[in-house]
Amino acid sequence: MRFYAELATAHGPAVSFPAPTSVPRISSRPANPIAEWMANGRVHNIRFNSSFEAVNPALRDQCRGYERNNVVHAQHWRHDDGPHPTLCVIHGFMGSAYLLNGLFFSLPWFYRSGYDVLLYTLPFHGRRAEKYSPFSGYGYFAHGMSGFAEAMAQAVHDFRSLEPHELEASRQRRRETQAIVVRILGQGIERGQIRRVDPTLVAMAVFSITNWAVEWYDPAGPMSAEEAAAFFADLLVDGLADSTTR
Repeated sequence: MRFYAELATAHGPAVSFPAPTSVPRISSRPANPIAEWMANGRVHNIRFNSSFEAVNPALRDQCRGYERNNVVHAQHWRHDDGPHPTLCVIHGFMGSAYLLNGLFFSLPWFYRSGYDVLLYTLPFHGRRAEKYSPFSGYGYFAHGMSGFAEAMAQAVHDFRSLEPHELEASRQRRRETQAIVVRILGQGIERGQIRRVDPTLVAMAVFSITNWAVEWYDPAGPMSAEEAAAFFADLLVDGLADSTTR
């Protein structure tokens, strides 16, 4: 604990809670129908890889090894007419379910009152809990006081990655990427390499496949990442290729 005692003595919050240095690449998909019914609006589950590095250099390899914890999860309730003031709920401590938190904190009322809502999952809670954790939040306390200090630093770091301007930057990057895919598909259609389909719908299908894969793919499972990618590439190409060119 000497390392953290020296940090406290230095009174340097920027060192104890390092800020993100890059905009995260965020994956977003519609939440389940119950969430949208409860909010009576647009609800998305978002996730991205944490860029957090342990403050204590001696713990960096250990913290990098927390595979599930290093994927950040949140749920975003937003209005269609642009960004609104956002009510942020940082939740966990065995109460990680978005639905339960939404009802407990009367979030539908705030949403109807004009607020956007962001529910952010703390490290080691909910879907961030490591495999075989006996309960949500176990990892927050399971690695001693130094582990607790790093988990708190990561909680602040990851939450700051969700600032509204960074979310909008990520959405803009996604829109630009989608436009590139639509353009490539359109060129393939004009050249006769792809049968005539709606390129926008096909692009949405491609992104749905790739975004959903992170939900079900297990690196320890029977299929390697390369095999999964090859399968979907083959499925996509065979489904789009003009039968006269096969």
